Amino acid sequence: MTTIILFTFGIVMIWKHATKDWHEMKMKYNL
Repeated sequence: MTTIILFTFGIVMIWKHATKDWHEMKMKYNL
């Protein structure tokens, strides 16, 4: 059970980091 929670947490962190990078890249491109 703990492994599943950690695995899901890792995916969420990677997803947030990826969307954050995409947003920053999009902002720079628009500017």
